[in-house]
Amino acid sequence: MTSQRCGCQAAEYSGKSALDFLARTWPGLYERDATASAYQDPSWLLGWADNCPVDASP
Repeated sequence: MTSQRCGCQAAEYSGKSALDFLARTWPGLYERDATASAYQDPSWLLGWADNCPVDASP
């Protein structure tokens, strides 16, 4: 999917591929945000995500 506003590409992930994507990308985002809280720490988020049912959705 391509955004009309910014021309950027977006992909949709679900299930294990979503968790794999977050595990790869979230640590870098977290480290760059000086105001990130402990609840945005990748290990905290991924730990909780591992406990969600496979078919869970937001």
